[in-house]
Amino acid sequence: MFGDSARAREITALQVTNPEGTAVTGTMSPDGTSWTLGELLGYGKINTVFGTATGSDGRAVPVTGTYTTVTPAGEVTTGISPAPGSTVGVAAPVIVSLGSAPADRAPIESHVHITTEHWAVRISDNGEFIHQNQATVADQGVDNVSHGCVNLSAADAQAYFQSAIYGDPVEVTGTSVQLSPADGDIYDWAIPWSRWTTLATN
Repeated sequence: MFGDSARAREITALQVTNPEGTAVTGTMSPDGTSWTLGELLGYGKINTVFGTATGSDGRAVPVTGTYTTVTPAGEVTTGISPAPGSTVGVAAPVIVSLGSAPADRAPIESHVHITTEHWAVRISDNGEFIHQNQATVADQGVDNVSHGCVNLSAADAQAYFQSAIYGDPVEVTGTSVQLSPADGDIYDWAIPWSRWTTLATN
């Protein structure tokens, strides 16, 4: 890449352009010995490099060359839920989906960081709802007269639905019906932590 007359000692100017002729962003080191790429180049792209450097003999040395990025045999698709920027409750499961199974999950898991905010709600993907039922107001909180849903008075239902968001935790007690895989993503909360930690690396 450098001229043959002398070995380069310091880069004085350098530019990389993509196939469309647009300059690629990058940063020169303070001592002029390296230039660091500042953006992704994309797959299967030919990028052109040109500039000048100062040789060990003090003479200007041209810097020229081309680099071709690899064309992968295939690309792994990824997905995350909830979507970036979403506001959800503390019980919303965070799901990272990969298009193919990784050979080693540990490096991926080590780069996943979750921060939470204090909100509240979510119940089930299997038919259980929290909804208004005026016919059971006298029984609410006392007797189980529902087929599975949590009943509320009209006033409580209105207040609930005006404040509830996806991911708010809902704890149902005194029922013989347990969560199962049929409940969808929230089944994560039915798995004991001791078992969950083993699933993470399997």
